Amino acid sequence: MTLFIYTIISLIASIQDIKTREVSNIIHILIIFIALPNITINKIIGALIGLTVFFIPNLVKKDGIGGADIKFMFASGLILGTEKIIIATITSMIVAIIYAVLKKSILNHDLKVIPLIPFLFIGCVSSYFI
Repeated sequence: MTLFIYTIISLIASIQDIKTREVSNIIHILIIFIALPNITINKIIGALIGLTVFFIPNLVKKDGIGGADIKFMFASGLILGTEKIIIATITSMIVAIIYAVLKKSILNHDLKVIPLIPFLFIGCVSSYFI
């Protein structure tokens, strides 16, 4: 049941990110809320990994990864735990890079900004099954 609710909430976050490049804070709060009944040390560490991996690049380049992406991965880490958040991060970045390369090469679009949460959503949900 947790995965189903998480998937629906994450899908809504993806749609918001695509349409507005912003995600409502309630999304992240809902993910944290559904994670709480199953919280473990592993999942807290997963949340800290999700936070750190996405927060550090934000310190280096302010216009890079957005706050919603950082909060989403923190909250998702509470759902997924340590191993799965690492897998989700790697999967998400691979899919986002493939998308960016294809969009640039096929459509010749200059990609300055892409909504990242749809790719994080793909990585997180797929990692749940690994």
